[in-house]
Amino acid sequence: LVPADSTNFKYVSSPTRKKLDYKLLIISIYGMIESYSEQFIINYFEHLTEVVPYYIDLKPKIKEAHIFNSANLASKILENKYGKYQHLKAESVMTNLNKCLLNYTNYFINSESFTILSGNLKHSKICDLFRQIDIDINQKFNDFGIFNCLNSENFFNKIDDIVVRRNVIAHGSINDILDNLTILEYIDFIEKYFNGIYKILE
Repeated sequence: LVPADSTNFKYVSSPTRKKLDYKLLIISIYGMIESYSEQFIINYFEHLTEVVPYYIDLKPKIKEAHIFNSANLASKILENKYGKYQHLKAESVMTNLNKCLLNYTNYFINSESFTILSGNLKHSKICDLFRQIDIDINQKFNDFGIFNCLNSENFFNKIDDIVVRRNVIAHGSINDILDNLTILEYIDFIEKYFNGIYKILE
């Protein structure tokens, strides 16, 4: 056991440690939002290619976005400024796109090109991500009865607030700290939010 009067114990129970823990928690929650948003898009395409054998039969919205997004992704790879794309090659991205346009069968969609919009993922931005694949998240939430009160413009403010708080932390400051009960409410909401999106995609 650490003596109660030790420097370590004082630090563990100090406001400084409390702020550090809070920062890590908010960053982790935001990371979860970004990760789920991106992985759902990527996994969607993995399953889509299994049930739609011919590229030509994909929704026109998806095919249009694929061309634009692939070119955008290749450009970002060539800029060599984005660590998240270091495992990709611009040539491979364009080869995949070319096979889709010419071959139709055994196609491979550049699914990561559909995640370029990610970053500061407030609810409206998440909607933009899925709008690329012709899915209106707000409408589907309503259709599936996943959430109530969709007419309230602040209904998804827990998602948006996490983004704002994460950005404040990234700039080295904290305006206020959420209490534990409120954080649990945020986590519960985010879990329901992504379970809802999973149900929609399924």
